[in-house]
Amino acid sequence: MTILRGFTIVALSVLLCALVGVSVGYTLGAAAPGYYRTVFRNGNSPEFDPVQVGVGLGLTQGLLCGLVVGCVVVISVTWYNSRRQIIVREFGPEAESSRSIAEKSEAIRAS
Repeated sequence: MTILRGFTIVALSVLLCALVGVSVGYTLGAAAPGYYRTVFRNGNSPEFDPVQVGVGLGLTQGLLCGLVVGCVVVISVTWYNSRRQIIVREFGPEAESSRSIAEKSEAIRAS
């Protein structure tokens, strides 16, 4: 995996999760404003806007979630590719052809 591909995966994950977070926060603030009013202590004040709170919380939580998900995906794919290269190097066709028949089979042993 290249650095550009890893960065692109993290950026797209952050963007997607932020958009989902904003939409969930907006929907929750618009459809059930009482939720944010009960969660926050000054929710009953006149300048408290549950839609703005929902959008802000959804955005920040979505950004953090996207960052974590993107980093986990990049680390997992990188780890898998590094392990795959080691396995192919150890057990690939070139490695088997270079071993002698005596090393491959335990049935053929000199006594």
